[in-house]
Amino acid sequence: MDSGPLSHTYQLTRLDLAEMSVSQMFRSRYNFYFLLGMTVTVATTCTTIFGFSDEWSMLALLVEWLRVAAQFLLTVIPVLILIRVLRAFVLRQKGVVGTHTLTITELGLVEKTAYNETLHRWMTLLQVRMSRRCVLIFVKPGLVHAVPIRSFASAEEMKKFVDEIKYRSMLQ
Repeated sequence: MDSGPLSHTYQLTRLDLAEMSVSQMFRSRYNFYFLLGMTVTVATTCTTIFGFSDEWSMLALLVEWLRVAAQFLLTVIPVLILIRVLRAFVLRQKGVVGTHTLTITELGLVEKTAYNETLHRWMTLLQVRMSRRCVLIFVKPGLVHAVPIRSFASAEEMKKFVDEIKYRSMLQ
């Protein structure tokens, strides 16, 4: 691989943040288990308190439970999405929204914004993944650089950048 520094500059918008936040909400297994647990709790409680009688068959009880669960999810999920989208648009995120430059150096991946400059050493990189809209660079637990695919001039440029990061991080 080329030993010279390779840089990529991109714009991260509030819309990107909102989209990534909602996408992460549906990919997180903890969020899934939390929603599942809440749904089971609410549906079971409502079915037991408001609609259960000894004459009900198990099938009727199951149908009522599923109806309550669906109502709960159809109410809660849009609210959670709205909260995440509002958070992305309302909160000030200095150094998150705006222009980012990622530079591949011998020491590691350098991220530079108008507010900071951070070196992520190669040994701390966890993985590089592709989503439909972003290159996701997991630099530390809980810290991801999401580089929009639209910011690359071509698929070849994106592949070169991603391959160089993977190559460098595998050396450690």
